[in-house]
Amino acid sequence: MSSKKQVTWFHGSPLKLETLRKGSPITRNEKLAQVFSTRPGIVSASYDGTIKHNGKSKGRVYKVADRVTSDDIYEHPGSSMNKGWECLTKKEFKLEFLYEVSPSPEDVLSESEIRELIERNVPD
Repeated sequence: MSSKKQVTWFHGSPLKLETLRKGSPITRNEKLAQVFSTRPGIVSASYDGTIKHNGKSKGRVYKVADRVTSDDIYEHPGSSMNKGWECLTKKEFKLEFLYEVSPSPEDVLSESEIRELIERNVPD
């Protein structure tokens, strides 16, 4: 008898959804789903797990209601997040709405932090 614990996958969006389309991002990091739900243009994730962003809208956090296997997802090829934080789906999934979220002031990047991130990422 297997006692494998099911991993919870999350999706963040400002939209009211029931189904997640193929090719959509999911994450095991609930905080990252909260951030993505606010539709940020810039996200900064530190190695210590701190996530800051410039999202300003209210968002919705969902749990993927269907079982997700390694055959159903792949690592997001363009992600700059920590390995395993952002995956894309290979098929549709049912979603379960969990809660609404608003950007937390301590998680929002300041203008100077945004300038610093942009300057750091501009090639010489």
